[in-house]
Amino acid sequence: MHCNRITFSYPKDALMKIVDSCGREVDLILSHCAPTTIAARVTENAEPDRLTDYFESLSHNCRFRYWFFGHYHDN
Repeated sequence: MHCNRITFSYPKDALMKIVDSCGREVDLILSHCAPTTIAARVTENAEPDRLTDYFESLSHNCRFRYWFFGHYHDN
């Protein structure tokens, strides 16, 4: 089964079930925060937390083409 879209408003256990049902391969991920290592690259003030660490784990366990996030903007 190939999924084209997943909504990331689920609790993390439910989210992993959805990702697993797609064969751990999605076209894109849209989230507020980035994985921990990416956040550290885009801002010097990035502090890891449970969510960024969870996204870090997801980034190593799921194939994706794009990951869009918006938390680290300056306007």
